[in-house]
Amino acid sequence: MVSIKGVLRINDRFLLCMNHRQEWELPGGQPDVGEQPRTTCARELSEETGISVEVAERPLLAQNFEVIPGQWVLIVAYSCTPVGSATITTSHEHTAIKLFTQDEALTLDNLPQVYKDAIAIGIAS
Repeated sequence: MVSIKGVLRINDRFLLCMNHRQEWELPGGQPDVGEQPRTTCARELSEETGISVEVAERPLLAQNFEVIPGQWVLIVAYSCTPVGSATITTSHEHTAIKLFTQDEALTLDNLPQVYKDAIAIGIAS
């Protein structure tokens, strides 16, 4: 399984979504059949956050992540830039959406390391 995620920075804060396991995560999801990863990223961010984004050409990282014991997902994360209005909405897929500073995001106990890695790489690039 593959999940395409977006590292979205708005005014020096990073957008994270609270999933139903009570973990923060980057917005994103699975590609539709035949869909290109960058297209998936833009579509998923729009669906999950209400924000249109421009997606970087190359991914920040591609890393396997054990979502729950025995269930592995390949996380592919892209840097994203908002296009137009950045009015945030929460989809049915998440219980909350919040903007975090770099320091706040990187020290969250309930943000998996793979997402912290993507944010850190996004900051450095």
